[in-house]
Amino acid sequence: MTDSPSSHPTHDVVAHALALDGVTRVISDLHFGHPGTLFSEVDEVLPLLDGAHRVILNGDTTEECSRALRPRSEEMFAEFCAESSRRGVELLRIRGNHDASQDHLGALRLFGGKVLIIHGDACYHYGSPWSRWIPSLKEELDEVYFEFEKEGVNTLEDRLRLARAWARRYHPPVKRTESKLAGILGILMSAAWPPTVAWRLIKERAMTISRAVEFLDYFAPEAKVMIFGHIHRSGVYQRGEKMLINTGAFQPVAGRCVCDLDGEGITVRNVVRTGGKFVLGGVKQTITWRSLGIDPLLDQGEV
Repeated sequence: MTDSPSSHPTHDVVAHALALDGVTRVISDLHFGHPGTLFSEVDEVLPLLDGAHRVILNGDTTEECSRALRPRSEEMFAEFCAESSRRGVELLRIRGNHDASQDHLGALRLFGGKVLIIHGDACYHYGSPWSRWIPSLKEELDEVYFEFEKEGVNTLEDRLRLARAWARRYHPPVKRTESKLAGILGILMSAAWPPTVAWRLIKERAMTISRAVEFLDYFAPEAKVMIFGHIHRSGVYQRGEKMLINTGAFQPVAGRCVCDLDGEGITVRNVVRTGGKFVLGGVKQTITWRSLGIDPLLDQGEV
């Protein structure tokens, strides 16, 4: 099986030194080209580059897993990359379940793993257990899981590769729409009907944070902070000694924020829509490295 743990070199988790000379901004779930995304043109999100020296795109940036959506999605991403380059903003890309290419990084470890930046689908069985398509895919996804189990899913790298293998089995029949309103209403209806789908969505989403903590305890116990997306539920969640920061998504009901990392710590900033564009809003929370027991200079050597 081509997606088994031993089938590719181990480069899914990359130890990364945080540049302290400017702002590194983490953004997730832009979903370029998806009919349920709240923007249609790239210039609506370009203000999110303002003030950043580098940007980490934390998964679900494009729609690589959809034949119908991929061409427009990649066209928009190319435009975003060109504008980032023009502004001198460095981009670093982490894969998600909608862009599951092995060419993208699986996760970033900062400060010896004390900070983990990961899309988040690896935290959950089947990647997206709330998906309306899980019942029809369950048998196939279980076969993938059993193949991985033969070799063991014991490390973060193993779990990321399993998540990628699951994601590559998804080909949701989502179609492009000319009307943004129609696309958004279609996504909302697909989550609410039939009632069995809505119930599973509510049940699974209610357990997302606790399951993310369980994931960290097993696969990244050294992590004090996890910055992730995927669940479309923005917020800062303190669970014991673990802090989980979710950056939401550019889709309905999700809420959205960014994380700005610099030499002092993490600033979580809301993202708001004004004048037809998404811009940085007020500060949601500030977390210093010192409060996390991290020395931004000394711990850099642990990568």
